[in-house]
Amino acid sequence: KHTEVTAEIGGYIAKTLVEQTYTNPYTEVIEAVYVFPLPGMAAINDFVMQIGGRKIVGLIRSREEAERIYAQARARGQTASLLTQERPNIFTQSVANIEPGGEVKIAITFFEKLAYENKQYEWVFPMVVGPRYIPGTPQPQGDDSAESPTPTPTPTPTTGGGGWAAPTDQVPDADRITPPVLRPGERSGHDIGVTVMLDAGLEVQDLTPVTHCVDVEDVSSGRKVIKLSSADSIPNRDFVLRWKVAGVETQFGVLAHRSDAGG
Repeated sequence: KHTEVTAEIGGYIAKTLVEQTYTNPYTEVIEAVYVFPLPGMAAINDFVMQIGGRKIVGLIRSREEAERIYAQARARGQTASLLTQERPNIFTQSVANIEPGGEVKIAITFFEKLAYENKQYEWVFPMVVGPRYIPGTPQPQGDDSAESPTPTPTPTPTTGGGGWAAPTDQVPDADRITPPVLRPGERSGHDIGVTVMLDAGLEVQDLTPVTHCVDVEDVSSGRKVIKLSSADSIPNRDFVLRWKVAGVETQFGVLAHRSDAGG
């Protein structure tokens, strides 16, 4: 239904919270499966599912064990969630047994070190899993019908993983990393909000939203709050933000941090 992204950037370290809301508009219990991108160098450190007033903290398990626990909970009719890393920058979020009219919220927190090139920092939040090259020969899917070795993107899932590409001998999980592609003129059914709280530690120069329309609040010379414009909330391309702190002369800055544990 909706994705809300909140990033706190201190110097060259970014902490990003991604909150995803899943709803069931149907009259039957459903399982929601969402394939989405995250930065390839990010480290996830928190994963929470909220149902009503209950918050359930996720635990890291081996893939096989996590899938087994999830399948057992799904078979028992319990609401369960599974976050699976398919590639360094592609994840699958599965939410089982969402009740009719029900709502489930998933919160993922990750940290990353920002890239610094050409005298500027860059923060990127990927919004799209683009079509990928899938080499190899398609594998049989339980029948004898022939399949094209070069699948064409289509919004209709063709395999158990829901993707447009069938598993091949070189990419056995192709159906899990090729989510349906929208046709020209179509848009995603959900929207996205992005807020970036930037504390550069030095004076921010040449703040540039490369790909989207944003609103910028100047808190101070080194602190900015950047929000994605509501007119640009369709998640159809990556969000890229760049800024410079390098000046002609050497500068110094101080970054302070305070949390529940103190300062």
